[in-house]
Amino acid sequence: MSRDRSGQPLRCALLAAGLAIGIATAGEARAESLTDALAAAYASNSELQAARAQLRATDEGVPAARGGWRPTAIINANGGVGMRDDNHNDNHDQNDGLLGRAELRVRQPLYTGGRVSAQTKQAENLVQAQRAQLTASEQQVLLEAVVAYMDVLRDESVVKLDGDHEKNLQSQLASVRRRVTAGELTDTDAAQSQSRLANATAERVQAESNLNASRATYVRVVGAPPTAVAMPDMPADLPATVDEAVADSASHPSIVAAQYSESAARDDVKRSCIVASSSVRLRVMQQYSSDSPFGSLK
Repeated sequence: MSRDRSGQPLRCALLAAGLAIGIATAGEARAESLTDALAAAYASNSELQAARAQLRATDEGVPAARGGWRPTAIINANGGVGMRDDNHNDNHDQNDGLLGRAELRVRQPLYTGGRVSAQTKQAENLVQAQRAQLTASEQQVLLEAVVAYMDVLRDESVVKLDGDHEKNLQSQLASVRRRVTAGELTDTDAAQSQSRLANATAERVQAESNLNASRATYVRVVGAPPTAVAMPDMPADLPATVDEAVADSASHPSIVAAQYSESAARDDVKRSCIVASSSVRLRVMQQYSSDSPFGSLK
């Protein structure tokens, strides 16, 4: 199986942008572009920050696994006050003084039966899986940013259309009432016109509520309220056919993350099988005692 699993997050984000684009009005000259919204979401989204922190924590597993090849040093020391035999004179006098003992042990693994190698490969595969998962999170957040941007653009257009429709009905109602006063129309005509106006007002209020909800979602995803959104351009490098889109999905980061997670699980099984195998270590100990001023080496 090929290990070339590099994803295409920007391509997928542009694909999401193309799918989200619908019928909307043109934006103002100083409008906030879709690229600005995507950049803000990429830099400040809390989900991405958490995923990046998780990746940094996973990265630490690689040096920890490689530490199985590094030497281990242990230092033990103790001391006190008591009687000490002086062996350096013929009388073997016992003198009061400080008593102490220090010991340094160094252990260097030479052969671990493949356990450290399997553990290192497992940690590296977990890092690759977490990186792919971060890419998947980035794509998901960018897609949510595109959807939130287009939702705000759509709902602003709907609010404007409903508001204009309501104003037209208000003008019509005023005209109907004048004609009723003139005797050209009846009160029934005025009531029908007023009913249509009330329905238009309800639709406008509902559209404003939807716009407020879309703006709240935009703030959650992007991290800042929308200023003046504008209709984005259609991405130029979208897949031309369904087959091309399916081929691009083969390198989706979620698939890549699952493949590396599988490899890490296999390495974990291998490590567990050889954990009790034979190993070779080199041990060196340096010992010093106050009874032996020259110390000893073992």
